[in-house]
Formats: sequence, structure tokens, C-alpha cells
Amino acid sequence: MSEWSNSPIKKTAAYLECASRALRVLRPNEAMDASAQICAQLPEALKASQELAHPLLPLGEHVRNSFTPIALSENAQSKNPAETLKIERQLIKWYLDRNQIFLAVALAREWLVSWVMVQRGMGNNLLEKSEREKIERALGQKSQQMIGKSPVNNNDTALPNLDPNTIDAIVQCYNQLGDLRNDLMHAGKRKSPRAAEKVEEQAKELIKELEKLLHESEHN
Repeated sequence: MSEWSNSPIKKTAAYLECASRALRVLRPNEAMDASAQICAQLPEALKASQELAHPLLPLGEHVRNSFTPIALSENAQSKNPAETLKIERQLIKWYLDRNQIFLAVALAREWLVSWVMVQRGMGNNLLEKSEREKIERALGQKSQQMIGKSPVNNNDTALPNLDPNTIDAIVQCYNQLGDLRNDLMHAGKRKSPRAAEKVEEQAKELIKELEKLLHESEHN
């Protein structure tokens, strides 16, 4: 029994369950760390499985190919916020490809806040609630300025120093993602809610637009 409890196969299975659970309930940091543990443990598990059942080897390769793209240890996440954001972008696509629309939209909205923080040199504070709220307020304030409901503050340094048109487009995308997320969270309990088909279409359009904006900002 003790031999099995220390088995690399059992350890890998435990990390697989952890990663799957984290993906189901939208815990990207936990999912990335568990995926890194899977990838680290998998070679030993495959070696042990060779003595038990050769048909497990193709399954092992499938597991490796599935989790390697989203693998990043907790320590690596804290040291490299830019790489963390890169992998989270892949997770957004992963959810979208599996029609997990709410999870894709929710993560995209939070990802955008994190991206702005990294541009502002706040990458080490991505998990700090007060710092995230500071950026959210800045995005909200900019949104109010865009529609003329708040005076323009030219001394505002909370948002990154990017092309004004890019900032405006990012704020608009942030607002639309937030509105769609709220619609989903409240189960459409509002007058004239979006139809289910429209929700899916808008989610895909917004995430595609987000990718386009980021590509443009990275090459300007």
C-alpha cells in the first residue's frame, strides 16, 4: 500500500484531478501550477506504466500534449508575469474552443486588467486586490471620460502610456467584456437579455478583437 501511495502514477493522477478541478472552477494560477507538476511527474509515471500496460503510453503522450501548453509553476508565475499572461491567453482560447463561454469571458475580462497592470510595471502585484481595483477604477474613469460623463484628466498615470486610440479600444473592450460577464452571471435575468446564440457570437467577437488590439499594441 505504501509503495502505491508513493507511486508516480498515483501522484500524476492526483495532479490531473487538481488541474481538472482548477480548470472547471476558473482557477488559472492553480491550473497552471498543477499542469507543471503533471509535466514534471509524467516521465516517471510513464516509465512505471511500461511495466503494467503498454497501451497507457499513447495516453501519456496525450496528457503531455494537453497540459504542456498551460504548464507554469507557482514560482515561475511569480517571477515571470508576462509568461503567465501568455499562458492565460491560451487558456481563454482553450475555454472558447470547448464552448465554455462564461469561463472564457470571465477570464478574458480579468486578463485584460492583468495586462494593463503589467504594462504599468505592476506585474508583481497581479494578485493584490487593492491594486487590481485601482486599475479597474482607472478603466472605469476612462470609460466615463469617453462618453463625456467625467472630465478628462491629462495627469492620470494609472493607465499605460500607449497610443490614445489603442487605450480607447481597450477600455471599450473591457466594458463590453464586463457587461457580457454580468449578463451571464445574472442568468439573463434582465429585460431583453441577449439570446444564447448572440452571447456566443459576441464572446467570440470580443475575444478576437482583444487579440487584434494586443497584436497591434505589441507591434507599435
